[in-house]
Amino acid sequence: MGLLQIKTASMQFSGVRALSEVSLTVEAGEVHALVGHNGSGKSTLVKVLAGEHSPERGTSVTVDGEALRFGSADEATSLGLRFVHQHLDLIYQLSVTENIAMGAGYGVKGLRRIRWSKEHARTRRDLQPWGTTWTRGPWSRT
Repeated sequence: MGLLQIKTASMQFSGVRALSEVSLTVEAGEVHALVGHNGSGKSTLVKVLAGEHSPERGTSVTVDGEALRFGSADEATSLGLRFVHQHLDLIYQLSVTENIAMGAGYGVKGLRRIRWSKEHARTRRDLQPWGTTWTRGPWSRT
């Protein structure tokens, strides 16, 4: 049994088959790439693993022997799954800090108020390794 094991993953949208009994085993230390034409199901499979879609009955996914409960991003995260999606799905009306905090969670203080100064500092720290700076405005490259 592999570190990640997908068995017979199937899914369809409005009668269009997106996945048809896909199976994949990934062992510890392996790196895999999903490659294929547009519409071949790559993003759908990743979204199933990430908890964004629930596949058809009969699909099973285990991570290090533990079953993945479908349709829960928190479940996928708790099992150690992480993804870099093709489309970032940023909410353009929100700041960089707010977009990052949606995934990472907000630091709060008394009365559950968001600690914005700490959130902005975390954003600056997290972006630094990529040579990106941010000062409550647009992104800029250093």
